[in-house]
Amino acid sequence: MKKTHYLIALLLILSNCLTAQDVTVEGYAFEENNRGYLAEVNVKITDADGAGTFCEVFTNEEGFFSCTLPADREFVVLATKDVFKDLTQSFSTKGKRADETVYVKLRMERAPGYLLDVTLSEKFDEEKGEVDAIQGALIEIYNNTTRKEEMVLKNHPSPVFQYTLKKGNHYTLMIRKEGFFTKRIEAYVDVDGCILCLDGVSEMSPGVSDNLTEGNEMGTLLANIELERAELNKSIEVKNIYYDYNSARIKTAAKAELDKLVFLLKNNPSMLVELGSHTDARGKADYNQKLSQQRAESAVEYITTVGEISPDRITAKGYGETRLVNKCADGTECTEDQHQENRRTELTITGFNAAAADDRSLAQIMEEENFEEMLQEVLSQEVVEVPAGEEMPDDLARALEEQEKAAETKPTPTAADTAPAEPATGGELVTIDEKEEDPFAPQETEPTTTETTAANTTAGDDPFAPRPGESAVVGETKINTGSANQAAPVPVNYTGFKIEIWKSTEQPLTKNHRIFNQHGNIMLDVVKNEKFSYMIGNFANYEAADDYMRESLLVMYPAAKVIQYKAGERLDY
Repeated sequence: MKKTHYLIALLLILSNCLTAQDVTVEGYAFEENNRGYLAEVNVKITDADGAGTFCEVFTNEEGFFSCTLPADREFVVLATKDVFKDLTQSFSTKGKRADETVYVKLRMERAPGYLLDVTLSEKFDEEKGEVDAIQGALIEIYNNTTRKEEMVLKNHPSPVFQYTLKKGNHYTLMIRKEGFFTKRIEAYVDVDGCILCLDGVSEMSPGVSDNLTEGNEMGTLLANIELERAELNKSIEVKNIYYDYNSARIKTAAKAELDKLVFLLKNNPSMLVELGSHTDARGKADYNQKLSQQRAESAVEYITTVGEISPDRITAKGYGETRLVNKCADGTECTEDQHQENRRTELTITGFNAAAADDRSLAQIMEEENFEEMLQEVLSQEVVEVPAGEEMPDDLARALEEQEKAAETKPTPTAADTAPAEPATGGELVTIDEKEEDPFAPQETEPTTTETTAANTTAGDDPFAPRPGESAVVGETKINTGSANQAAPVPVNYTGFKIEIWKSTEQPLTKNHRIFNQHGNIMLDVVKNEKFSYMIGNFANYEAADDYMRESLLVMYPAAKVIQYKAGERLDY
């Protein structure tokens, strides 16, 4: 019995001795060049031969960490953090007593890229007077460059999330929360000349301690992403929907805004809406009523045909002057700005179709969109080539077969089908001053577009096709401007500013390319290395062109840029 007690006592003494040999290891993680301590650094400590992990912790807000490790050993620490290069460092507890502390400094080097630090909140409501943080959202990130799903946070419990955006990549972020409009953001990081562009973020700024570096190579960005409630009868004003004077014909500049509505409806497939058009009180009420109805129908037709939104989801409603938002009724003296407040277009939620809710993941959505884009590129080619030894994918082959069948059964349009609608006369003033120059109007030296020549063009004619035996000259290169494209050459003596929306390095775009469905008066220039540059607009100065590009085009064309011409000479900005 006594032997047993002695044995137990001996084991306790040995255990205490072993415990007493543990050594405290403390350290700090900080950015090189003394730019500040780093929180949330993952610190993993293993023995030198990698046989086991002895400690794994995260640094606190002051960059501090602490572990207890066995004495008389060699260790390796691995420190990792988003936007920083992994750090591997060796240290030892040899020769250290139990009451001694080993200090480790982790100096970390920032990697090229951006840490996107996001806070989700409800869109500010002036009547409510406060903003609520949003929790429980579905947050997904997809890398369009690598075609891989990067992050999925389901029912995320916090309104805050972080993600590292790496250079040379195009990302799609989608945030979904029941009762709110789906938020989709396109992020371009050093892609197509865009150092860092985020489409769909209302507010973004550099962090207080982690500013962008001088060369825009790295940094931390704080972004406030607002989600707007999607409630029955909620109305959203749609700005910059311009029409020709006293006409229901949509101006080219308005199509970019309608494209945003298409984008909204595609991202919220269960939503049913009404598009309402309103006029000011000037002119006869019955005429304004009729004109506003025609304008609403014109916008809806664009959304359902060009945007491919089901007509069952959207209705057109003209309100004329029946819903003025201010005092400017008939007989009341008002300024032009006050009248403009009443000339508006609104999108109103009329219902929800639960059966149409999109339960696909963002990865599935992007895969389908990428396939559709590939299909359109293939269809735009005169000849579809498959490399020797390879077969065309089954889904692409089926799509091409269906396209061919549809083309065979589609009736040939008649001249009556292509004749322009008779414009309305008299009545309401529109938001563009008729005295101002329209940047999308044909120039005197330019050929007119299909829209303006339709009345003098028979079915099947191409208004830009050269006469027999002729070809257009752009720069020093002759190109066929017939059925291969619908872009007229830039006049040889043109002076002004245009916006390049597309560049093709292989061959001119065919006439069924999507840009010809979205814009009129497209101009073509051939630049160095046989690149075909497609441009729109006619601006007197750089500022006007740049403003329009940023407000209306960069969402669709992130690589768009302003081009200046002087007496026909192209000067890239």
